[in-house]
Amino acid sequence: MMFRIAANRMTAQFVSATARACSWRHGRPTSSMFQQHSFSSSNSSTSSPLAVTPPASLNEEMALGVQNATYLLIKHGLGKKQLIEVAKGARGSQDTLVPRWQKMMQAYLGSQVHIIAGLGYSPDEGGVALYNYHLSQLMAMADPDTQEKLR
Repeated sequence: MMFRIAANRMTAQFVSATARACSWRHGRPTSSMFQQHSFSSSNSSTSSPLAVTPPASLNEEMALGVQNATYLLIKHGLGKKQLIEVAKGARGSQDTLVPRWQKMMQAYLGSQVHIIAGLGYSPDEGGVALYNYHLSQLMAMADPDTQEKLR
C-alpha cells in the first residue's frame, strides 16, 4: 500500500514536471512526448468539434483497453524506441539510475497519456490523476477476477 502511494506521488510529480516542460499551442501540447495531432479548424479559438469529455467512470473494457494499447505502444511503437535509447545510455554513460528511471517513466507515461487522451482525459497531470482515480474506483468495486485481470 505504501509503495502504491509513493509510486502515485512520484508519478504525479513526474507528470507535473513533464507537463510544465511542454509548450502549448492552441490548447494542444507540442512536445514530442505528446504526439501533436493537426485538426483542421477555421477558427483556432473555438473548441474543436472533435473535443471529447472524459468519462464519468471507467468500466472493465475501457481499463483493459488502455492497458493493452499502452502495452502495444511500449512494445512496438514510440515507447520502444525511447526505451532502447535509455538502454543504450545505460551501457555507455555514467548516468545514475535515477535519470534512466525518469526517462523510462517518461516513455511509459507518454504512451499512457497518448492513449487516455483518446478517451477524453486531458494530456496533462490532471488527466492522468483523473484516470488513476477512475481506475482506483473501478478496482475498489470490481470482483476479484476483474481485479486480477487489471493487475
